[in-house]
Formats: sequence, C-alpha cells, structure tokens
Amino acid sequence: MQIENLVNSACRCAGKLLTVLFITLSGSASHGALVTIFDNTYQPTSGYESVYNTIYSGVKQVGQGFNTDEYWYELERIILIPGFASDPGARGIDSGAVLDIYENGLGGSYLLTSLPLGRDGFTAPGLQLRPKSVYFVVLNSANESAWAWTSFSEGVGIGFVPTWVLGSDFRANTGQAITWPLIASGYPLVDAPMMMQVLAQRLPEPSTGSLLIAAGTLALMSGLRRRAKVASRLQR
Repeated sequence: MQIENLVNSACRCAGKLLTVLFITLSGSASHGALVTIFDNTYQPTSGYESVYNTIYSGVKQVGQGFNTDEYWYELERIILIPGFASDPGARGIDSGAVLDIYENGLGGSYLLTSLPLGRDGFTAPGLQLRPKSVYFVVLNSANESAWAWTSFSEGVGIGFVPTWVLGSDFRANTGQAITWPLIASGYPLVDAPMMMQVLAQRLPEPSTGSLLIAAGTLALMSGLRRRAKVASRLQR
C-alpha cells in the first residue's frame, strides 16, 4: 500500500508539472508580435457607405472580407475608418455600433461573435481564426454610421482581399448554405473596398520536444500506476 501511495504522489507531482508546461505553451501566444491581416487605411478615402437600422429608413449593412494563411491567429482588434469628417452627411462610427464576425464553414457562413466599439476599435479577446479560412465583418448600427471606402483595390496584410458586400440582413442567412461573398441578402463587389485594419497575434505551434516530453510523462505515469497496483497486490 505504501508503494502505491508513493507512486500516486509522484504522479500527482508529474501532473502538476504537465499543467505548468501546457499553461506556458498556451500563455506564450498572448505575447507574440501583432500581425497585419488586412490593412488599407493608408489609402486615400474616396467616399463612405451609410449603415443604419431605423423604422423610417429600413436596414442597410456593409461587410468586408479577409482571409487567413496556414497559421492559427488570435484576433486582437479591428479598426474601421469613419466617413469624411468634413462632410455633414457622414456621422462617423456610432458608439453603439457592433461589428459581426462571420466565418465560412461547410454548411455556409456562421456568425462567430459581435464586437462592441471600444476606445481601441472593435476588440476581440480570445477569438481564434482558423488557418486557410475566409472571414468577413459586417457593421451593424441602430443609429446611422458612416464607413469609409477607397477607390484603390490594393492593401497589405496576409489576408487582404478587396471584396466587400452591401446588404440588408446578414444575420438572417447565417448557417445556411450561402458563403461569402455570395450572400442572399446582399451582392458582392470587388472594387473600392471598405477601409479597415485587422490585427491579430499568431498562435505558436507547440514544439516537437515539448509534445514528446508531455507524451512520455503521461506514458510513464500510466506505467507506474499499473506497476504500483501489481506490487500492492503481491504484498497482501
């Protein structure tokens, strides 16, 4: 019985070490350098699209797409460029506006989350972006907002695409067999994209050595427990 207790104690210690190892590996993702996914905010502003949801004017929504490469990312923030400050018709981005994040899936496009507007833009703590995936953001605003666009179709970032979309109710089609940019409630446009900046942190892949250590430790713990049970029975 003493042998089994000693082995169980050793296994608990090894389990704690594994926990520390996994926390260290996962926690290191939050300290990586920011990666530009999409950015055309350096381009000159050419105009703006009004976004609203009112009884009198109806609903108008605008979306902009972006892609990811072969790596996992954790979304940091999205900054939208508001309409012309000197234009009395441009109201900027309303403080109550939200940004819906959609992802293309096997069964269609899916609403992942809705981000409120904060001091640093639309922030998304903990939202992970899959490798080689297609995403798009849709601005929703109860009060009128103005989102700027540019006539230049060039931008920077690992996932820049100039395709944007104009529609009325994207949420009504989420989960259906409709993917970006072919959305029933809107029509895709490939010129004059909306102006925004998408920043994310690349998630590090666990090193092969760390994975081997973890697997070996688990196997050792399992073997020790089995041998301890056998030794305990033989002593009885």
